[in-house]
Parts: sequence; C-alpha cells; structure tokens
Amino acid sequence: MKNAIIQTPRKLYWIYITGFLAILTLPLLNLPPWFSPPDWGKTMAFQPIFAILLFLFISQILLTQNFSLSRIKQAVLRKPNKENLHLYLLGVLLGIFSLATLFSLEPLFSFWGDPIRAGGFINFAFYILLAFLLFLIVKPKDWTRIWDFTIGIGILVALVGLFQYLHLFSTIFISRSTEIPSTVGGPSFLGIFLLLLSFLALSFGIQEQRKAKRIFYFLAFAFFVFILILAASQAAYVGFALGLLYFFFFYPRKMKKLRMVGILLFITVILLSLLLNTFIDSSLKQNYIVNNFLSWRVDESRIAAWTVATQAFQDRPLLGYGPGNFSIGFDKYYDPALPGIQRVPTGAITTWWDRAHNIFFDIALQAGIFALLAYLALFATLFWKLQQAKKRNVNKTVIAHGIQASFLGYFAANFFSFDGFSTYLIAFLLVGYSFFIIRQRNDQEETTAEPS
Repeated sequence: MKNAIIQTPRKLYWIYITGFLAILTLPLLNLPPWFSPPDWGKTMAFQPIFAILLFLFISQILLTQNFSLSRIKQAVLRKPNKENLHLYLLGVLLGIFSLATLFSLEPLFSFWGDPIRAGGFINFAFYILLAFLLFLIVKPKDWTRIWDFTIGIGILVALVGLFQYLHLFSTIFISRSTEIPSTVGGPSFLGIFLLLLSFLALSFGIQEQRKAKRIFYFLAFAFFVFILILAASQAAYVGFALGLLYFFFFYPRKMKKLRMVGILLFITVILLSLLLNTFIDSSLKQNYIVNNFLSWRVDESRIAAWTVATQAFQDRPLLGYGPGNFSIGFDKYYDPALPGIQRVPTGAITTWWDRAHNIFFDIALQAGIFALLAYLALFATLFWKLQQAKKRNVNKTVIAHGIQASFLGYFAANFFSFDGFSTYLIAFLLVGYSFFIIRQRNDQEETTAEPS
C-alpha cells in the first residue's frame, strides 16, 4: 500500500500535514492568562485549526473535478462487516453522542462544554473526525514522521514537568514539589499522556534498525517513565503496570530474553515495593511520590462518587444527561452521608465532582448505555483486529502490540481517572493509527488474493 485512501495534490497534502502537526503541538500550549485554563486554551486553538482542515477535506470531495468517492466507499462506506466494523463503531459512537446532545438537559452546555474541562460535543466530535481524517489522508511513509514529532512534543512536555519538580526556571514555569502538571493541566493527565506515548516509543525502538533512532526511542521511553513516576498519579501507575505486563508477557515474537527481562522487571518492582514498605524510614514514606507508589488503594471519595453515579444512571439510562452534564445527575443523587465525603471546618462539603473519575461512569451518565457499549465495542474490536494484524503483517507486529498495550494501560488508568484534551488527542491519534495498521493487513490480504 503506497498511497493514502484519499489522493491529494501535493500542496494541499502538506497543508493537511502541517495542520495535523500544529494540532499535535497543542499539549505544549499553556500560557496563562491568555490560554488558561489549560484545556480551554488548547481547544480554542484546536477547533479553528481542525475546522479549516475539515473544510478543505469537504471542499476537496465536493469541488475537485472528476473526484471519485470509490476509495472512501471501498474503505469506509461498505455495508458493515468484520473488515470495517471498527470504522462503523466509531461512527456509531459519534451518532449516539449527537443524539445525547440533542436530548440533553442543557443542550447548549452539552454542545460547547465547560471551559475548565473543555469537554462538550464539539470537541469530542472533532477528536473522532480527526481519527477519520488521519486514516483517510496520511500516507504510510508519513505516519512514522507524525509519531516522531509527537514523541518529540511528549519529550518537551515531560521536560517542563522535570523543570517544575526541580524548581528550575521558576520565573517561567510554576514550581511544584508534588503533583507536577507540566503543561497538560494535572498530574493524572500528565501520567496518562506519557503512558500513551511510552509504549509506542518502546515499540518503535525495538523495531527500528538504525542505531541513532533506536537510541532516541529508548531514551524517550525511559524519560517518559521517569517523569510518569514523578507525576505521582496512582491511576497512571496502575495503567502503566498493566500495559507493561501485557507488553512483556504476551510479546508476539519468540524472544525469550526480552520476555525474561519483563518477568525479572516485574518481580523486581514487587520486591522493591515490599522492601521499601517494610524497611524504609517513616519520614521517607511522607514523600509524596514514595507514598503514592506504596499505598495502593481506591479512595473512599471515588467509591462514594461511583455510588452516586450508579443511582443517577438509573434515572436516564438511554441517552444520559448530555455531554458535560455529569454534575446534573451527581447533584440530584448526591448523598453527604456516604463515607469519603469530606467537610472543611466551616461545615461545607468539599467532595463535589463534575466527573466520575471513571471513564465508564462518565460516558454512561453523559450519553447513556448505548454510548458506553459502542465505546467498549470499538476498543475491543480494535484490540482484536490488531491481534490479527500481528499475525499477518510481520512488519507491524511490534507496533500493533505496542498499541494494544497502550489501550490496556489507558483503560486501566481511566478506571480511576478521566480524559483531558492532551490524553484525548493521543488516544484518538492511536485510534487513527490503528485503522491504518488494520487496513495495511487487509490490503495485503487483497493483494495476495488477486492472482488467484
């Protein structure tokens, strides 16, 4: 497969690529007070850039002389079957969120979202459409360039977090000794953002033949893991641990040395945790990072929030309360008597959330049970198809495996957290890249079948 699905004139193609790279730069954008809160500033730049790309794409389809939709129909618009099910599921997810917005209890709020969270239908729809556009437009040779650029941006984001932790350039970056947010808005967002990039960096490093680039990928992976640890997000720790276990224990090639490294690494981490928890000085346990690493627990406030979310979901199970409207159901069924609900000395209740800190409750309350089922079916289908691609496309075996590890880690982390702009961006970039990997496998099968 030498070409993308959409054949684009060279100048127009590079406008697309420039736009995609500009969007992938946005995790770095955090310049108070002009682009603050962080996610609001990022989406205010994301929306016009992507709207221009979408306008160009639609114009190309409608206005280009003798332009044919046959390749799009062949790749996307055929009747749903096992070969294109993942594409339809992403479209179904977009459709359900559209209906949830129309029937929302606060339609305008659901459409535009809260500036602090930068949620809302318009942003979520743009993430989905971005995955489609990347799949349709980007040529195979440029996917590696896009990921190299994205990993480079990730290194800069991680570097800002390191500066914050070490109190370097404090006149430019806000210094933090705990919970470093870097430029993405919070430690959990930073941890999940780096988690999503780390397994791709590791996979590219294993597959790369050129020594200089192998070193670049492996150093990027090591740096991402180091800053992920400094971010001290337990959700990211859980996600990364699960992804790493999958990556090494189910590595697709018969490489006993690499699998043994994974097993030894896992055992070492477990033993280190036990030894530290038993023998280190109690004062060291007060260190925020050490404490978060050793004290694996689900906070009572999260359990209380999930209890409230369960009751709220039963009230509007089909289309939820509308995108961004989690707080409506949460307010209605809020119970201050639940364990984990905190009060300040004045008596005011402080544990009030506008997100469930759980991706499944968040989707179910915002868009209903069918949206949650479509979301789960999409990623389950991608995982299954990537597994097939590992067996039939040898050149992309390690990459497909790395994407699977990323998805597993992402879901595990988001069981205790939720998405921001930067994590959504990388997650849907991975979705678009998965479409490309899967299509490569399909194209190879069709090419093989042609002589017969």
